[in-house]
Amino acid sequence: MHRRHDALKDVSHLNSAVSRSKLAWQLLRPYGKYWYYQLRPDRRPEYFQSTWKLPNESLSDSATPVLNPDDTAFVFLPMVDWHVRMQRPQQLALALARLGHTCIYVNPHLGCEYRLPYLFDSEPRVGRISDRIFELHVHLPHEHESHSRSLRAPEVTRVVDAVAAVMNHYGISNAVQVVSFAKWLDVARVLRAEHEFPLIYDCHDRWDAFPRIAKEIVAREGELLAAADHVSFSSDSLRRAVLGPHPEYVYKSSVIGNAVSARDFTAASGKPRQDSRPTVGYAGALEEWFDVEAVFHAAQSLPHCRFEIVGRIECGRLHRLRRLPNVEFAGEVPYRSLPQFLQRWDAAMIPFLINRVTSTVDPIKLYEYFSIGLPVVATALPEVSQRYSDLVYVGRNAAEFTTGVEAALAESGVFLRQRRREVGGRETWLNRARAMQELSRSLQSRASATVA
Repeated sequence: MHRRHDALKDVSHLNSAVSRSKLAWQLLRPYGKYWYYQLRPDRRPEYFQSTWKLPNESLSDSATPVLNPDDTAFVFLPMVDWHVRMQRPQQLALALARLGHTCIYVNPHLGCEYRLPYLFDSEPRVGRISDRIFELHVHLPHEHESHSRSLRAPEVTRVVDAVAAVMNHYGISNAVQVVSFAKWLDVARVLRAEHEFPLIYDCHDRWDAFPRIAKEIVAREGELLAAADHVSFSSDSLRRAVLGPHPEYVYKSSVIGNAVSARDFTAASGKPRQDSRPTVGYAGALEEWFDVEAVFHAAQSLPHCRFEIVGRIECGRLHRLRRLPNVEFAGEVPYRSLPQFLQRWDAAMIPFLINRVTSTVDPIKLYEYFSIGLPVVATALPEVSQRYSDLVYVGRNAAEFTTGVEAALAESGVFLRQRRREVGGRETWLNRARAMQELSRSLQSRASATVA
């Protein structure tokens, strides 16, 4: 318990940052939410429903050990819900599982996903995503959006105890933590102090550029950098941006870029097109960084082309594109259905505004597009235009973007398509997982030598 006390000694000051009125609301919120969803079940987010469709059990149920105790498991403390959109943490977990590692993926909602309020269902539960991937649910009494505040000391204790319980439940004694959000900092510190689990901060976004994330969480990234045994970045530009104010941590950092599970895309076959027009597609987040003007200009200038946009609209500006008859929104689709869309496109887009969010991004969709050889037109994202200028048509403004779409659709021959496929075949999540595997072994060896 001394180790836990030492790891939590700096948490108490955070409690004062959460007002009594806010805490009172967070305690009452789940009961109001329950009745609201009873009256309006159509409003319950799909990702809250999907998680309970998995086989799941409480930690009081009997269990069979899932791996040799000497093997290494990975505990993911993520920003993203597994069921919202397939992103880097989920892909790394899937690839690590393919390499034989058990992965524990902690649901970041910490109770918001439960069907019943805390008073009626307070026990942690474990869902089975695959034979080696388990989703841990921890129900906190004070329900809140994951990005809205840091965890208080009692909440840290509850999450730590749940992680320890699930490890014991499945006979796991050896693990590495993969933390991707500073909200988990104190949880990770206690897990390392009590169980000697090395801490990897897997930094895949520039969190200080997201306005919806609480400032108190963003402010703790420096602490997470200091506490981490190693920091992996999804791009070199992100590493430079984050470590600019913290050059003292460069020595314990590396780049493990984004990638693609190429087999998911090359094995798929698209549904026959009912429209003979050339089709340009986009699949991904439809947030404030989507360059509406570039796509509007291209669609308006090329009325003979069809533009298909896949994703859930989360920025009102995108509705402007509905004015154009040749722009179609397919909505959010499951990851397993995504390859079918890509297979029927003639070209693909990455139309991002250049800002603090996107200037360091290594777009996962680029590798997904490449995996089937699609011509790609993108705005001038540094990671794209600098690394793949010979394989991507880059538009620095709306007019150039339109020209890029025309060039992508006019591309002939197989040479460029084959080169893109080669990139997709090389930049795989399995290779990224191997890099994470080697990193974890190095950290564990170092920890063992320190203890000895």
